[in-house]
Amino acid sequence: MSTIVAAAVQASWKRLASAGEVRQELSRYLRLAHNKGADVVVLPELMGVMLAIPLAGGLRGRLVKSSAGRSGFWGRLLGALSGGAAEVLGGLSAVLPRLVDDHSDTLRDAYEELFGQAAREHAVYLVGGSLYLQDDDGHVRALCGVFDRTGRLMGWQAKLHLSPAEAQLAVPGQTLNLFETEFGRLGVLLGADVLYPELARALAYRGAVAVACPAAVTAQADWRRLRLTLAARAQENQIFLAQSFLLGDNELVPNAGHAFQGRSAVVAPVELTPRTDGVLVEVGSPTAEAVVSAEWDFSALRELWKTASMRPRAELRGPLFLDLLRFDYESGATIDERLHTIEETSPHPALPEPIPLTAEGERPAELPPAEQAPVETDELAPTSSAEAFIADVEREADELTGPTSSETERPEPDTHRPGADTSS
Repeated sequence: MSTIVAAAVQASWKRLASAGEVRQELSRYLRLAHNKGADVVVLPELMGVMLAIPLAGGLRGRLVKSSAGRSGFWGRLLGALSGGAAEVLGGLSAVLPRLVDDHSDTLRDAYEELFGQAAREHAVYLVGGSLYLQDDDGHVRALCGVFDRTGRLMGWQAKLHLSPAEAQLAVPGQTLNLFETEFGRLGVLLGADVLYPELARALAYRGAVAVACPAAVTAQADWRRLRLTLAARAQENQIFLAQSFLLGDNELVPNAGHAFQGRSAVVAPVELTPRTDGVLVEVGSPTAEAVVSAEWDFSALRELWKTASMRPRAELRGPLFLDLLRFDYESGATIDERLHTIEETSPHPALPEPIPLTAEGERPAELPPAEQAPVETDELAPTSSAEAFIADVEREADELTGPTSSETERPEPDTHRPGADTSS
């Protein structure tokens, strides 16, 4: 397919009491996307976590029986569930880690069934938003499933950069995956992963023509940062991207103080957008539910690769970056760690004290005695490269203008020198 329609869903976090309600919510958004002719639909980050609420509610009867007379985790879980499914979320942040540890397979099966059915019913490629699951190696990760038009799970993408709050629930992923579709290769970058240009570049090197970016953030500066970098990823790799934000109260992180917000968008290189601003379509409000869609024309994209005035795909100097960054990347150090090391081992040389100026802005003919340098001979060797440099500059200045001292008159301005100031 040379042209498809991509849709970004800006959806709200909701307290849903059953898997049936989750199914209805998914169907509502996908019907809107289907009516826009969508071939690819991107759901926000954390959409899959809503499955934990009805799952926990379904476990209540079993927990009541097994937790009689117990304290600790099971007692807290029972307390969280005692008010019914509608109150589960109040304790979800404390319950979720153990729920994932003990019932990851159940969560995975429910996610695959519900999101796969939604993709099949609406015949779309579905980037299903993320949830916390045990990965194949037994570690809990934030995972996003990708489904084809038949509802088949094509694979998972783990989130690679976690916030401190997320690090309490999961460990970062280690692999970057691609998903083969009828229009080309699709990549997925979750949340803050889009901030790191190397990830989108790695996807482009491996043939990705489009990237889906589910996101969930709780401050205006955060979603604006992700939106700005989204446009940069499109331009520097000449690919299409779609970003979907979650809305609503942030009940996963207690006392967060901010609600989920953002402006979902579908973006492209500036040459392929109507206002040459990199935006094909975006949601107008950072707090309103919406489904927006736009065409991705892959024939035009491939033509752009050959004809654009700036062609980063063709002009990228890979060996240059290898030389510049090999040591830093292989060391595993962050930028902060590297900067700290540099500052500790190679301090900047101290600068000389500034020469005082007169009210007229001229160098004084004679410095006050207390400020005169205790230098008795011109043959004293500089003690550092910085001092040597300063001495060279002063020597050249003396050769041009003559030494400045109490015994030497200031020379008259050369009125024959081009550009000389002859005013009195």
